[in-house]
Amino acid sequence: MKLFPGSEFLESFDGGTGQRIYLFGTNTPYADVVAFYRRELKGGTELFKEPAMQQFDLPGVKYQKDIMATPPGVVVKDYTWSGVNGGVTPGFVFVDGTTPKRFFTVVQIVSAPPVK
Repeated sequence: MKLFPGSEFLESFDGGTGQRIYLFGTNTPYADVVAFYRRELKGGTELFKEPAMQQFDLPGVKYQKDIMATPPGVVVKDYTWSGVNGGVTPGFVFVDGTTPKRFFTVVQIVSAPPVK
């Protein structure tokens, strides 16, 4: 699977049942990131309108709830949506040490568990 060009690795953590979750940030607009994954992974499912979130399944990997904590795939989330009060969210805040950075769009990649 291709990673969105120019994405910055933020962190990874244990997703349970041997799965890893990887977070990447980008300041590319949400719609452009979603369009990229639509081309790469085909389809996609809208999870939420506000804040906008799209999920893309990994080709050839089927979610099995008895051995997976989370469906493997890619989730793209917009962190610049206009909230209830009409304000614009300035982005996802990621702090590396003492330096905060903001990202307009976050890409979450969930791996499949290792094959046993």
